[in-house]
Amino acid sequence: MNLWSEIKKLEGKELHTLDRRKPLLVLEVAADHVLIETSENKTRYIRWAEIQESWDYLERHSQITRSKIMESYSGFNSAYVAAIIANVGGVKHSIKPIILRLEK
Repeated sequence: MNLWSEIKKLEGKELHTLDRRKPLLVLEVAADHVLIETSENKTRYIRWAEIQESWDYLERHSQITRSKIMESYSGFNSAYVAAIIANVGGVKHSIKPIILRLEK
């Protein structure tokens, strides 16, 4: 699967954070970042590496927690990274705690 092209399909779509269900709009998916608009009408850049490294961990271990994303890959944007990855085909999630699972 090409992760970048899967996430590119989310461009222009409204997603929601997984636990609090706050809306975010995917404005742009570029080679090195994803630009979103938050529920507070602020734009935020998420470095592509934050998403890719979280995805790589998910692929290796079949699951990743939001806490792991925050600790290791995206301290500031973990809720948004989790929401984006949860919208990739084959990914299921649960909340309390937030866990993303890759369906094989």
